[in-house]
Amino acid sequence: MDATGTRHEPVSATGACGHLRELARQAARQPLVLAVDGVRLVCLTEDAFSRLTSATSATSGTTGASGTTGTTGAAGGGAPATAPPRAAAVRLTPREREVLLLVATGRTAAGAAAALGVAVNTVSQHLVGVRRKYGVSSTRAAVERARADGELPPR
Repeated sequence: MDATGTRHEPVSATGACGHLRELARQAARQPLVLAVDGVRLVCLTEDAFSRLTSATSATSGTTGASGTTGTTGAAGGGAPATAPPRAAAVRLTPREREVLLLVATGRTAAGAAAALGVAVNTVSQHLVGVRRKYGVSSTRAAVERARADGELPPR
């Protein structure tokens, strides 16, 4: 553990995949910083990551085109981390926006597919594209970003 109480674990590159599920369980309880072949991997919950990016945006005042935030030890359990770059303006296609709005209002992928008259896999692929554009791993996070960017109406 370091001075902030964060545990640092050396992990070999080949063994990292086998431990991913356990690391996710541990990260749900406490942020982890893993050293893999000289690279640090920071594991945080979505909530901790959101707090971290909000805190760094507020303290750095970054409003430039890249939207890249700095590093901080304030949020996310004190582990230093750098947020991924965030595009100034994500452009969703009309269909991506429509699918995301249906999901944001509580529809499942199957429900959105039925409403649009398309296959569930088509809806899933639209959601994959939206998550990729926003650089997030969950549809919930994509919905939050889309609302913040004005792509979806506020709650």
